Amino acid sequence: MNYSSMKKIGFPISGRKGERGNWEEARPGGADLSALDLAVKMSQMGFQIVVILDNDGPTVDYIIRLGLDYVVIELPSIDKRAPFDDSVIEGIIDHSADVERHLTKESIGTIHTNDAGMHRIWGALKQKLGFIHVWHERGLFQHPAKAEEFLLAAEMVLTITMFVRDRAPDSIREKVIVVDDPITIDGVYDRKQDSYWLKNEFDIPLDAKVFTMIANGNKRKRWDMFFEAAAKSIKADKRHYFICLGLTVRSEINDLKHRYLPSDVSKNFIIAGYRYDALRIVSGTDVLVSTAKNEPLGRTIVEAGMLGTPMIISSEGGHKELLQQLSPFCLVENVNANKFKDEFDKVDELSERYVGVRDDVANSMSWRFAPERHVKSVANLYMSVLDFTV
Repeated sequence: MNYSSMKKIGFPISGRKGERGNWEEARPGGADLSALDLAVKMSQMGFQIVVILDNDGPTVDYIIRLGLDYVVIELPSIDKRAPFDDSVIEGIIDHSADVERHLTKESIGTIHTNDAGMHRIWGALKQKLGFIHVWHERGLFQHPAKAEEFLLAAEMVLTITMFVRDRAPDSIREKVIVVDDPITIDGVYDRKQDSYWLKNEFDIPLDAKVFTMIANGNKRKRWDMFFEAAAKSIKADKRHYFICLGLTVRSEINDLKHRYLPSDVSKNFIIAGYRYDALRIVSGTDVLVSTAKNEPLGRTIVEAGMLGTPMIISSEGGHKELLQQLSPFCLVENVNANKFKDEFDKVDELSERYVGVRDDVANSMSWRFAPERHVKSVANLYMSVLDFTV
């Protein structure tokens, strides 16, 4: 089939089957949000975009509200921790006839993947069907050896930071193109008002200092280090309060609480789980914390920068690439819990120093990650590398 004559671009997204009720809470994760932001802006520029969902769960409502067309193509899910072998690939290929039927019906000739599972699924399907594949790596190129041939076959490989590009297999590194992610802040935030709201929301004294970490349960986030550093900081200063956002696996939370939070500090540590108003919390917190190891980018770091929120973050991976030129006093080198605790203890000094760079950080982040800048870069690559016209 001549896919090059079919001008629609498919963006595969893993739809959440989720247990949550309202559509805001059913939003996709950070990487998919960036991909959908790109899809919306490319659609506005005249590109023909179709979101491909693997189920008809609550994410459908979110896609509709974005004004994007979508199609549901049921595909096998891939456990990122399980072996990616011939049997898995065969299970994917078994769906190729149904996938081809949908692609033909929708006139989709290009697939733009943006997470590990979709890279592998659609990389395997490309071998069978031959469509144009744009591989947008927002992770760390931690793919099994069998996926390297999918990377080699992709017509274009994009990534989000030089740190990620440098982790690409040697065989494809020269063709990897770095394009900054699109990240925006929806709504209007006021740090003073949001701080007052936050402390009332979580019953925190108004004179307290609040530290917030927001991340999923991936071990790379190093929640154990955050819990340990928080406990030590609370023992040293009872006006320090810590909010944990996003870690929702109950067994992991209980284990961390048991190991690091004795009763004399537990009231100063708030496990808030998933919150659709997370940005308001980031705006109102005194410091955003990230202990993450080798983070590809750190979307919440960019959002905190745009909101004017001071940060204490590990000096690793994409973090350093984001902030080393703007606020080096936020970066913790050779991290451990004691070093983070020491930075927490200097929160007043950090807040004072941040006043002088807050606007510079916000303006720099807003320019660098502006969706308009991002979509122009990607659109130009589509036109120059893939010969698209709009």
